[in-house]
Amino acid sequence: MKKIRGFWINRIEGSVNSFVDNIANWEECFNYVLVVTIDSSHILTELPAIQKGIEKGFDITFFDSKIILTNEVIRKVNKEFSLFNGFDEIYCFLEKPKALSPKKAFLTGPTEIENKIPDDLEQWMLNNNCLLGLGDGIGLNYITTEKAIAEIFESNNKTM
Repeated sequence: MKKIRGFWINRIEGSVNSFVDNIANWEECFNYVLVVTIDSSHILTELPAIQKGIEKGFDITFFDSKIILTNEVIRKVNKEFSLFNGFDEIYCFLEKPKALSPKKAFLTGPTEIENKIPDDLEQWMLNNNCLLGLGDGIGLNYITTEKAIAEIFESNNKTM
């Protein structure tokens, strides 16, 4: 775990899927999840699992070609439709984000977050009060503004 300009970052073992499966444990930390990449796809509005979720009545909000879900909905959609299978990227907030994450900032593999924070990501996270970003594919990259969140990831390194 490294601290760079007020952000805690690292790559650990784990996946977005395992994190979402345990998202109920994080309800005091954040309420909304912005999903920007699923299985390397950046246009989420057309994915069959998202369409099926909408048909089933899940509260899925489109934000350009991305989606915003509450903690409860993301857990249910993932459980029912196996949404996250690798090369996924999400960001977590207390309130809905005002802007999309920078297009050239990726947390999914092969990005090595422990060596460099992607361009423009820091300012976007601060401007949108983003508490946590996760990207998987080759390990689980995380970036957070909260040391306590980073410590939880480090202590659960093998189970995330």
